[in-house]
Amino acid sequence: MVCDNVFYMRENPRIVICGNYGATNLGDEAILEGILTMVRRSIPSADITIMSSNPEETTSLHGEKSIFLVPAGVRSFFRGIFSGTIGETLDVMKRADLFILGGGGLFTDERPMAVLIWSLQVRMARFFKVPIFCFGQSVGPLRTFFGRSVTRKVFQSARMVSVRDPSSAILLQRSLGIDDVKELADPAFALASLGPIAEQQESYIVLSVRPWVRGKSSELYKILAQFIDWAWKSHQLKTILVPFQVANGSDIDVLNKIFDQVEVEDAAEIFAYTSDYRKIMELMSRSQAVVGMRLHSLIFSALAHTPFVGLSYSEKVRQFVKQVHMEEYLFEWENLELQLLKDAFEGMLKHRDEISVRIDDAVFDLRAKAMEHEELLRRRAE
Repeated sequence: MVCDNVFYMRENPRIVICGNYGATNLGDEAILEGILTMVRRSIPSADITIMSSNPEETTSLHGEKSIFLVPAGVRSFFRGIFSGTIGETLDVMKRADLFILGGGGLFTDERPMAVLIWSLQVRMARFFKVPIFCFGQSVGPLRTFFGRSVTRKVFQSARMVSVRDPSSAILLQRSLGIDDVKELADPAFALASLGPIAEQQESYIVLSVRPWVRGKSSELYKILAQFIDWAWKSHQLKTILVPFQVANGSDIDVLNKIFDQVEVEDAAEIFAYTSDYRKIMELMSRSQAVVGMRLHSLIFSALAHTPFVGLSYSEKVRQFVKQVHMEEYLFEWENLELQLLKDAFEGMLKHRDEISVRIDDAVFDLRAKAMEHEELLRRRAE
């Protein structure tokens, strides 16, 4: 059960933010920047440290001190001992006034090792009696006893819990017995606006695909290659294939498999990975549409005022598409069919302006929900 007791912090509180950062995942970096935006605004005097798998890169990207995560494997543990980084990490955690476990789909037994990694970070915060805020999470699916048990312990130990979608709130409350759950929105919706929207879109679309072992992937890659050829021949639209992650399951390998099957040479190109989310949102803002499998490809598309077709591999994708009222433009990845994809894309182009307004209205509401995190932080800082 979550206890909503107020906790008090010093005038210049030490806040540790922990998550899947420094792992070349563009969506997680956007989540972190959204959290940082809200922490800086709500607690301007905060002394912030970020726990990351690549502290040097994280400091460069986000402008805050960074340390390594608590090591979860034997090799990383001994490496941390001999390098001294584990001592630095534990010292920072011990002196913290607030531990934020920041955002994303960290708790799902689709990736059981990830559940262990994040539960370990929380366990160390608990050991040092640091108040814990599970911030902007999505949870599930949790089909195993192990996944449910470990996740329940993590959220039971948190002083505050916020989630980014209704299904996560329902799972925590009904299945895991976590009572005080705030249903808000993905922290990326707190990111600053891009500014003026491009008055005229250019002749390209953006495609995001991630590795996924289920389904007949080779056949699905072929369908997307055929769609790329069709978009070029039927609408003179080039496809820009954008990687959102390039380590620990790189998108590049998948995008190359699709690109290699495209018949028309000029119909597609692969965009070089960048950790700068603004460059990708700007690219999307000038595009005619986005076809996205990665959750944050769809979130970025919405923030860039651009219609999208979603390719769902996970409940978190389905939940977001529902939040922005785009269900008729969502396809289950494993059941993707070329003709249905073409038909949906044609409909999107025909009703593009109407769809953009629908998305903008939903984004306005989600941005307001995300910003409610600031009030939660202020309440505990006063």
